[in-house]
Amino acid sequence: MRETVEGCGRLLPRKSFDKVTLQLLSPGPYESEFSLERDCVMITLGVSTCVMSINGNRSRKSRVSTGTIDFYPAGTTIWARSIQHVGDTICLHVHPTMRDEFEQAGSIRALEEPHRMSSADAATLAHIARRISYSDDSLDHLATESVAILALSTILRGGRFEAPFSCDTTHKRGISEVLDYIAAHFSEPLSLDDLAQVAELSRFQFSRTFHEEIGMSPYQYVLERRLSNARELLANGDDPLADVALASGFSSQSHMTDHFSRKLGVTPARFRRATRSSEH
Repeated sequence: MRETVEGCGRLLPRKSFDKVTLQLLSPGPYESEFSLERDCVMITLGVSTCVMSINGNRSRKSRVSTGTIDFYPAGTTIWARSIQHVGDTICLHVHPTMRDEFEQAGSIRALEEPHRMSSADAATLAHIARRISYSDDSLDHLATESVAILALSTILRGGRFEAPFSCDTTHKRGISEVLDYIAAHFSEPLSLDDLAQVAELSRFQFSRTFHEEIGMSPYQYVLERRLSNARELLANGDDPLADVALASGFSSQSHMTDHFSRKLGVTPARFRRATRSSEH
Protein backbone atom coordinates (compact mmCIF):
# COMPACT_ATOMS: atom_id res chain seq x y z
CA MET A 1 0.00 0.00 0.00
CA ARG A 2 1.44 3.37 -1.00
CA GLU A 3 -0.68 6.03 0.61
CA THR A 4 2.07 8.29 1.86
CA VAL A 5 4.35 10.69 0.04
CA GLU A 6 7.71 8.99 0.31
CA GLY A 7 10.67 11.32 0.14
CA CYS A 8 8.57 14.35 1.09
CA GLY A 9 10.86 16.08 3.56
CA ARG A 10 10.82 14.37 6.96
CA LEU A 11 8.01 11.82 7.06
CA LEU A 12 6.89 11.22 10.63
CA PRO A 13 5.52 7.82 11.71
CA ARG A 14 1.82 7.25 11.26
CA LYS A 15 -0.65 7.29 14.11
CA SER A 16 -3.35 4.81 13.16
CA PHE A 17 -6.75 4.40 14.77
CA ASP A 18 -9.87 2.46 13.80
CA LYS A 19 -11.07 4.74 11.00
CA VAL A 20 -8.34 7.37 10.66
CA THR A 21 -4.59 7.41 10.07
CA LEU A 22 -2.79 10.67 10.84
CA GLN A 23 0.53 11.63 9.30
CA LEU A 24 2.56 14.83 9.26
CA LEU A 25 4.63 15.78 6.23
CA SER A 26 7.35 18.24 7.21
CA PRO A 27 9.16 20.67 4.87
CA GLY A 28 11.64 19.34 2.35
CA PRO A 29 12.09 18.75 -1.40
CA TYR A 30 10.29 15.78 -2.91
CA GLU A 31 9.26 14.06 -6.10
CA SER A 32 6.90 11.14 -5.80
CA GLU A 33 4.08 9.16 -7.34
CA PHE A 34 1.57 7.35 -5.20
CA SER A 35 -1.90 5.83 -5.20
CA LEU A 36 -4.40 6.23 -2.39
CA GLU A 37 -6.17 3.23 -0.97
CA ARG A 38 -8.25 5.41 1.35
CA ASP A 39 -9.91 8.80 1.09
CA CYS A 40 -7.33 11.42 2.02
CA VAL A 41 -7.76 14.92 3.43
CA MET A 42 -4.69 17.16 3.37
CA ILE A 43 -4.59 20.43 5.34
CA THR A 44 -1.79 22.91 4.66
CA LEU A 45 0.09 24.87 7.31
CA GLY A 46 2.41 27.22 5.46
CA VAL A 47 3.00 27.69 1.73
CA SER A 48 3.64 24.97 -0.82
CA THR A 49 4.16 25.16 -4.58
CA CYS A 50 4.58 22.08 -6.72
CA VAL A 51 4.02 20.63 -10.16
CA MET A 52 1.48 17.83 -10.00
CA SER A 53 -0.59 15.46 -12.11
CA ILE A 54 -3.76 13.76 -10.89
CA ASN A 55 -4.89 10.45 -12.38
CA GLY A 56 -2.53 10.84 -15.32
CA ASN A 57 -3.87 14.21 -16.46
CA ARG A 58 -1.60 16.97 -17.76
CA SER A 59 0.84 18.31 -15.18
CA ARG A 60 0.27 21.81 -13.88
CA LYS A 61 1.61 24.10 -11.18
CA SER A 62 -0.28 24.07 -7.89
CA ARG A 63 0.12 26.55 -5.03
CA VAL A 64 -1.50 26.18 -1.61
CA SER A 65 -1.27 28.16 1.63
CA THR A 66 -2.42 27.89 5.23
CA GLY A 67 -6.08 26.94 5.42
CA THR A 68 -6.19 25.01 2.16
CA ILE A 69 -7.95 21.65 2.36
CA ASP A 70 -7.48 19.07 -0.39
CA PHE A 71 -9.72 16.02 -0.68
CA TYR A 72 -8.65 13.01 -2.73
CA PRO A 73 -10.97 9.99 -2.93
CA ALA A 74 -9.62 6.46 -2.64
CA GLY A 75 -8.11 5.28 -5.90
CA THR A 76 -6.62 8.65 -6.87
CA THR A 77 -3.12 8.50 -8.34
CA ILE A 78 -0.94 11.56 -7.76
CA TRP A 79 2.45 12.56 -9.14
CA ALA A 80 4.04 15.64 -7.57
CA ARG A 81 7.39 17.47 -7.57
CA SER A 82 8.06 20.28 -5.13
CA ILE A 83 9.13 23.78 -6.10
CA GLN A 84 8.72 25.39 -2.67
CA HIS A 85 7.57 23.80 0.56
CA VAL A 86 7.50 25.91 3.74
CA GLY A 87 5.53 24.58 6.70
CA ASP A 88 3.76 21.29 7.37
CA THR A 89 1.03 19.34 5.64
CA ILE A 90 -1.41 17.29 7.69
CA CYS A 91 -2.57 14.07 6.04
CA LEU A 92 -5.69 12.29 7.28
CA HIS A 93 -6.30 8.95 5.61
CA VAL A 94 -9.90 8.06 6.41
CA HIS A 95 -11.80 4.85 5.93
CA PRO A 96 -14.40 5.16 3.13
CA THR A 97 -17.19 4.26 5.55
CA MET A 98 -16.72 7.64 7.24
CA ARG A 99 -17.67 9.49 4.07
CA ASP A 100 -20.45 6.99 3.38
CA GLU A 101 -22.02 7.80 6.75
CA PHE A 102 -22.00 11.50 5.89
CA GLU A 103 -23.61 10.96 2.52
CA GLN A 104 -26.27 8.58 3.83
CA ALA A 105 -27.31 10.59 6.88
CA GLY A 106 -27.21 14.22 5.78
CA SER A 107 -28.05 16.55 2.92
CA ILE A 108 -24.50 16.88 1.66
CA ARG A 109 -22.91 16.47 -1.73
CA ALA A 110 -21.15 13.28 -2.69
CA LEU A 111 -17.55 13.78 -3.73
CA GLU A 112 -16.08 11.28 -6.17
CA GLU A 113 -13.40 13.58 -7.62
CA PRO A 114 -10.48 15.48 -6.05
CA HIS A 115 -11.60 18.77 -4.57
CA ARG A 116 -9.81 21.83 -3.13
CA MET A 117 -11.15 24.64 -1.01
CA SER A 118 -10.01 27.10 1.67
CA SER A 119 -11.36 27.60 5.16
CA ALA A 120 -10.08 30.05 7.76
CA ASP A 121 -10.85 27.50 10.48
CA ALA A 122 -8.89 24.72 8.79
CA ALA A 123 -5.66 26.02 10.32
CA THR A 124 -7.13 25.35 13.77
CA LEU A 125 -7.73 21.73 12.81
CA ALA A 126 -4.22 21.45 11.39
CA HIS A 127 -2.59 22.82 14.55
CA ILE A 128 -4.54 20.32 16.68
CA ALA A 129 -3.54 17.47 14.38
CA ARG A 130 0.08 18.62 14.43
CA ARG A 131 0.15 18.49 18.25
CA ILE A 132 -1.32 15.00 18.14
CA SER A 133 1.45 13.89 15.75
CA TYR A 134 4.07 14.63 18.40
CA SER A 135 2.19 13.38 21.44
CA ASP A 136 1.42 10.05 23.03
CA ASP A 137 -1.73 10.99 24.85
CA SER A 138 -4.68 8.72 25.65
CA LEU A 139 -6.95 11.40 24.17
CA ASP A 140 -5.24 11.19 20.76
CA HIS A 141 -7.79 8.72 19.38
CA LEU A 142 -10.78 10.86 20.31
CA ALA A 143 -9.08 14.07 19.15
CA THR A 144 -7.96 12.65 15.80
CA GLU A 145 -11.42 11.33 14.98
CA SER A 146 -12.89 14.73 15.84
CA VAL A 147 -10.41 16.51 13.54
CA ALA A 148 -11.22 14.09 10.70
CA ILE A 149 -14.97 14.57 11.14
CA LEU A 150 -14.73 18.37 11.06
CA ALA A 151 -12.35 18.34 8.08
CA LEU A 152 -14.66 16.06 6.11
CA SER A 153 -17.63 18.17 7.15
CA THR A 154 -15.91 21.30 5.86
CA ILE A 155 -15.20 19.68 2.50
CA LEU A 156 -18.52 17.93 2.04
CA ARG A 157 -20.61 20.89 3.15
CA GLY A 158 -18.89 23.32 0.85
CA GLY A 159 -16.80 25.21 3.36
CA ARG A 160 -19.14 25.59 6.31
CA PHE A 161 -16.98 24.64 9.25
CA GLU A 162 -19.48 22.89 11.51
CA ALA A 163 -20.24 19.59 13.12
CA PRO A 164 -22.39 17.51 10.76
CA PHE A 165 -26.14 17.03 10.96
CA SER A 166 -28.86 18.90 12.75
CA CYS A 167 -30.01 17.07 15.85
CA ASP A 168 -33.54 16.26 16.95
CA THR A 169 -35.06 15.02 20.19
CA THR A 170 -34.51 11.37 19.29
CA HIS A 171 -30.76 12.02 19.08
CA LYS A 172 -30.64 13.67 22.51
CA ARG A 173 -31.87 10.74 24.53
CA GLY A 174 -28.54 8.98 24.79
CA ILE A 175 -26.45 11.99 25.83
CA SER A 176 -27.20 11.64 29.55
CA GLU A 177 -26.14 7.99 29.32
CA VAL A 178 -22.92 9.08 27.65
CA LEU A 179 -22.21 11.55 30.47
CA ASP A 180 -22.69 8.74 32.99
CA TYR A 181 -20.41 6.51 30.93
CA ILE A 182 -17.70 9.16 30.78
CA ALA A 183 -17.99 9.72 34.53
CA ALA A 184 -17.37 6.01 35.10
CA HIS A 185 -14.66 5.53 32.46
CA PHE A 186 -12.86 8.88 32.01
CA SER A 187 -9.60 7.37 33.31
CA GLU A 188 -9.63 4.82 30.47
CA PRO A 189 -8.85 5.32 26.76
CA LEU A 190 -12.02 6.50 25.00
CA SER A 191 -12.84 6.74 21.31
CA LEU A 192 -15.62 8.44 19.43
CA ASP A 193 -16.93 4.99 18.52
CA ASP A 194 -17.17 4.05 22.20
CA LEU A 195 -19.25 7.10 23.07
CA ALA A 196 -21.40 6.98 19.93
CA GLN A 197 -22.29 3.36 20.64
CA VAL A 198 -23.47 4.27 24.13
CA ALA A 199 -25.70 6.97 22.61
CA GLU A 200 -26.80 4.56 19.84
CA LEU A 201 -25.93 7.15 17.17
CA SER A 202 -23.44 7.35 14.32
CA ARG A 203 -20.19 9.12 15.14
CA PHE A 204 -21.32 12.17 13.17
CA GLN A 205 -24.81 12.40 14.65
CA PHE A 206 -23.36 11.93 18.10
CA SER A 207 -20.71 14.66 17.62
CA ARG A 208 -23.30 17.24 16.59
CA THR A 209 -25.87 16.28 19.24
CA PHE A 210 -23.29 16.27 22.01
CA HIS A 211 -21.98 19.71 21.04
CA GLU A 212 -25.47 21.21 20.88
CA GLU A 213 -26.49 19.72 24.22
CA ILE A 214 -23.28 20.20 26.22
CA GLY A 215 -21.71 23.19 24.47
CA MET A 216 -18.39 21.52 23.70
CA SER A 217 -17.04 18.59 21.74
CA PRO A 218 -16.77 15.10 23.31
CA TYR A 219 -12.99 15.48 23.27
CA GLN A 220 -13.18 18.79 25.16
CA TYR A 221 -15.65 17.37 27.68
CA VAL A 222 -13.52 14.30 28.45
CA LEU A 223 -10.48 16.54 28.87
CA GLU A 224 -12.42 18.82 31.25
CA ARG A 225 -13.57 15.78 33.24
CA ARG A 226 -10.01 14.52 33.56
CA LEU A 227 -8.71 17.94 34.59
CA SER A 228 -11.51 18.24 37.17
CA ASN A 229 -10.54 14.92 38.71
CA ALA A 230 -6.88 15.91 38.75
CA ARG A 231 -7.71 19.18 40.52
CA GLU A 232 -9.68 17.31 43.17
CA LEU A 233 -6.90 14.80 43.80
CA LEU A 234 -4.27 17.53 43.94
CA ALA A 235 -6.26 19.65 46.37
CA ASN A 236 -7.30 16.85 48.71
CA GLY A 237 -4.53 14.28 48.59
CA ASP A 238 -0.80 13.71 48.68
CA ASP A 239 -0.43 11.17 45.89
CA PRO A 240 2.60 11.68 43.62
CA LEU A 241 1.85 13.71 40.50
CA ALA A 242 2.47 10.68 38.27
CA ASP A 243 -0.20 8.72 40.17
CA VAL A 244 -2.65 11.64 39.93
CA ALA A 245 -2.08 11.75 36.17
CA LEU A 246 -2.79 8.04 35.67
CA ALA A 247 -5.82 8.10 37.98
CA SER A 248 -7.23 11.01 35.97
CA GLY A 249 -6.82 9.35 32.58
CA PHE A 250 -3.63 11.04 31.37
CA SER A 251 -0.99 8.80 29.86
CA SER A 252 1.83 10.43 31.84
CA GLN A 253 2.64 13.22 34.28
CA SER A 254 4.04 15.35 31.45
CA HIS A 255 0.81 15.09 29.47
CA MET A 256 -1.21 16.10 32.52
CA THR A 257 1.14 19.06 33.09
CA ASP A 258 0.83 20.14 29.46
CA HIS A 259 -2.99 20.13 29.49
CA PHE A 260 -3.14 21.58 33.00
CA SER A 261 -0.82 24.48 32.18
CA ARG A 262 -2.55 25.25 28.88
CA LYS A 263 -6.03 25.26 30.42
CA LEU A 264 -5.43 26.72 33.88
CA GLY A 265 -2.22 28.67 33.45
CA VAL A 266 -0.39 26.88 36.27
CA THR A 267 1.40 23.57 36.68
CA PRO A 268 -0.17 20.81 38.82
CA ALA A 269 2.56 21.27 41.45
CA ARG A 270 1.86 25.00 41.77
CA PHE A 271 -1.87 24.35 41.87
CA ARG A 272 -1.37 21.93 44.77
CA ARG A 273 0.80 24.39 46.67
CA ALA A 274 -1.70 27.21 46.08
CA THR A 275 -4.68 25.20 47.35
CA ARG A 276 -2.75 24.08 50.42
CA SER A 277 -1.61 27.60 51.29
CA SER A 278 -5.15 28.94 50.98
CA GLU A 279 -6.29 26.51 53.68
CA HIS A 280 -4.07 28.17 56.28
